[in-house]
Amino acid sequence: MKEDVLKRIDSIPRIRKEDPLTWRTNLIDLEQKAMEDFNDKESSGAKAVNGWIREYWWMTALPQRLNRFREKTYPDVRLTALFEDNKIKFSEYIDREFVSVGRKRSIEAFPKFKEGTEKNLWLKRDYKEALKRYVNDSDFRQEEEILFEKSEKYGEIIIPDNLEKEWFYSDQFGLFSKTSV
Repeated sequence: MKEDVLKRIDSIPRIRKEDPLTWRTNLIDLEQKAMEDFNDKESSGAKAVNGWIREYWWMTALPQRLNRFREKTYPDVRLTALFEDNKIKFSEYIDREFVSVGRKRSIEAFPKFKEGTEKNLWLKRDYKEALKRYVNDSDFRQEEEILFEKSEKYGEIIIPDNLEKEWFYSDQFGLFSKTSV
């Protein structure tokens, strides 16, 4: 099949169906499998595409019972991005106090952008500057103390409770798993 593509590009692989389909390893066969599932008149109900096209059960409350909206299949962890010592430190709020997550959850700063890349950002975000917007001129406390207080209030981040995951933090992208990089 690959040799055919090297000779010429046409729609024959899209039209001709191989038997058997090796859809787990071949992209063309995967498309054929998707079309086969789509046009399968024998299957019906929520698990078949045909059930959504030719039947009317989806107009009832049944789809919402089968697929709960935003139903959590994992527990969450509420972290707070505290601004302390002129950097962000992630903590959990446990027993009325902030406890540093330290090495319990692997969170590290995302490496700096390559030079010139930052100019391509549509919207530049800076956590410290965002917190500074809440500083009142009439407050005579140290700026560091005020920023810490504001970060306690506005710095909440919710992530899945998965201790095996490692995380990056960036002001531009927020908190995201290293596996998505």
